[in-house]
Amino acid sequence: MADIQQFDNFISVAFGMKITVDGLQDFVSESLITTHREIYKKFSLGNCMLNCSRKYGHAFGKWCTVCIDWKNDLKKLNRYKNHWDRINWKEIDTIDFPHSFEEMAKVFVQDFKSVRQEVLKDLGALMSLFKNLKKYNGMFSDQTIDNVKRMRNKNFAHNYTVFLHEVEKTQSIDILITLLRVPEIRTTESSKKAIANLEYLKLNLRTPKELLQQPSAELVLTSVQQLTESSPNQIVRVFFQQRFGNMLTIRHEGSISDNIIKKRDNRKSCRLLYLPLVIFIILLVWIATVIYGQFSSFYEEHEG
Repeated sequence: MADIQQFDNFISVAFGMKITVDGLQDFVSESLITTHREIYKKFSLGNCMLNCSRKYGHAFGKWCTVCIDWKNDLKKLNRYKNHWDRINWKEIDTIDFPHSFEEMAKVFVQDFKSVRQEVLKDLGALMSLFKNLKKYNGMFSDQTIDNVKRMRNKNFAHNYTVFLHEVEKTQSIDILITLLRVPEIRTTESSKKAIANLEYLKLNLRTPKELLQQPSAELVLTSVQQLTESSPNQIVRVFFQQRFGNMLTIRHEGSISDNIIKKRDNRKSCRLLYLPLVIFIILLVWIATVIYGQFSSFYEEHEG
């Protein structure tokens, strides 16, 4: 009984991190849009036609002036030189800088290629952004960021037992709440909602049904399932199936059905597209037959 409760604690922390990411979205989007707009106003004329970063990498002398201007301005906003020096520019699309604050943000995220989802929807990536972009330096203490990163790695990402004691669950959620209560964040609507959900999660022994019914629940459970499959504790796979197997199966079957319906619709569309062509060909054959018949009659009359 203790083991399955510890598994539930692990699940709660997984959902807690997703709730936190959702709670940060208003703040992150607004602050990055502001930064993006400030740079865009300086270099709004002209567009890159080559995607210089992908094409030339660190050969900055070959970059166009638009990409160089964006890179140089972003460098001024970077906090740590060693982070900047490690950027792999061939994995970034500078051609999108004028149009996408998300692409711009990748410059400040360490190892963003390892992120399995959108950069701004990953807790580790967000902590990297907060640490490396200067504008956040006065908002977050390094201790707050490091606590979140340490908790994420120790209690979730590298926790192959997939178990957590009640105290560890409570401490983990408290660390996430502390992050969301940073003055610049706690006034946003997404943060207020997230804090309430985290407090509710902390008081429940199991993940509330309301959270399991959200669209993002499947993403959380999939990441947990991957950890259970690599865990040395075989019992966690049993626990996972007991708790969530039916829910994932139903969703998976639903997605398969959706794919079948899409393929079926595509085939119908193809048939509808071919129908005018078939009619046209039949019409051509009929016209050719009529004309040939007329010519045949003409020749027969003259030969006669």
